[in-house]
Amino acid sequence: MKRNIRLSNKHQNKGLTIVETLIVIVILGIVMIQVYGKYASWQQNNKTKDMLSIVNQAFDTLPNMKSTYGSYDGLDNAYVYESERIVMKNNKSPTANQFTTPFSTDGLTFTAADSATLPSGRVLSGVNRFVSITAHDIEGDLCQDVAEGMFGRIDEVRVGSTRVATAPAITAACAAVGTSVDITFING
Repeated sequence: MKRNIRLSNKHQNKGLTIVETLIVIVILGIVMIQVYGKYASWQQNNKTKDMLSIVNQAFDTLPNMKSTYGSYDGLDNAYVYESERIVMKNNKSPTANQFTTPFSTDGLTFTAADSATLPSGRVLSGVNRFVSITAHDIEGDLCQDVAEGMFGRIDEVRVGSTRVATAPAITAACAAVGTSVDITFING
C-alpha cells in the first residue's frame, strides 16, 4: 500500500518582496549613475583629445606651405580642404571647404595672420607670416582643456576675442563664456 505523502512548505518562495525589489532598483540606479558619469567624462576627454589632434596635425603640416611659398599668403579653408595632409579626410565635411570637429560640422577656419602676440607680450609681425586656426563652438565646459592643450605650443591663444597669456587668464576667459566659444590659435 502506497501512500501519497505531501509535504507542506509553509515558507514557499514566491519571489522578491516589494522592499527587496526597491532595494535592488536603488542599487541598480546608483551603479547606473556611476557608469554614466564615467562614460560622460570619457566622452568629454575624447572630444578634447580629438580636437587637439586635428589642430596639432594642421600646425605640424602647415609650415611646409611657408617653406615652399615663403609665407602663408592664400591660406584659407579652400586651400586646406584640397590638401590631403593638413586635415585628415574623415574631418572634411561633405560641404566643400568645411571641416567637422567633435564640436561642429563647420568647426574650423584657416587664415593667414600678420601678427602674433607671445605670452610675454612681445608682438611678432610680418605680412602673412602666421597661421590662424579658429576652432568653432567649443563647449564652454571644455574651453579650458582645449585652450590649455595648445598653450605651450602656440604663439597666441584667444578665447573669443580675448588674448590669454597665462593659466589664470585662460580660466577667467573660459569662465566668462556661455555654452560655447570660438578659440583661435595663431602660430608662426
